[in-house]
Amino acid sequence: PDGSTSTPTPTCSNPYQNRIVRASGDYQTELGSTASWLATEENSLMRFDATSCLYLLTLTGLTPNKAYQWKVTFDNSWANSLGCGNGSNCQFSTNTAGAIELVFNPISKQLSNRPLTTVCGNEKRELGERCRTCLADCGQCPPAVCGYGKCEDAETCESCSSGCGKCPVCDDGTCQSNENHQTCSQDCPNELPGCGVFREEVVK
Repeated sequence: PDGSTSTPTPTCSNPYQNRIVRASGDYQTELGSTASWLATEENSLMRFDATSCLYLLTLTGLTPNKAYQWKVTFDNSWANSLGCGNGSNCQFSTNTAGAIELVFNPISKQLSNRPLTTVCGNEKRELGERCRTCLADCGQCPPAVCGYGKCEDAETCESCSSGCGKCPVCDDGTCQSNENHQTCSQDCPNELPGCGVFREEVVK
């Protein structure tokens, strides 16, 4: 009657509307999970956005400029999980503030990510910025209180193992990424898959 028109709200087709959709990946321990690649964690729950007709998850507090991997899982299980390409892990890299937005299209079943623009030093605390990644905008980190089950900004595995997890050490039963047979033979056996133990030649 007044001559104005309104933009109609898009009608989304969502075949997963009665499902629990999560973005499970190797980033989860940095957000307080006890392990990576869990299909049951609250920090990986994706929300359906009726405007874009996409499942979205904004991640903050990760390590800046770091590469991670992820997949979509359903109903707290790895059954029928979705990845990229032929089912491989999807890749994403955080920005300078340690943030990223993960995207799942329920119609095409495509997984993607969108960078979040933040500028450290513009005197604005933007999404993803934390005191340990942008002191100029966020100020000094407050004193951390260990024991709340969360790895806070000022905490590390050395200062708060209950919140940040146990620091990787040699002879802990796990061959960490910074260990090999030469530096920690207790955790990293001198063998190749399917080939058994091999002998290293001694240069004389």
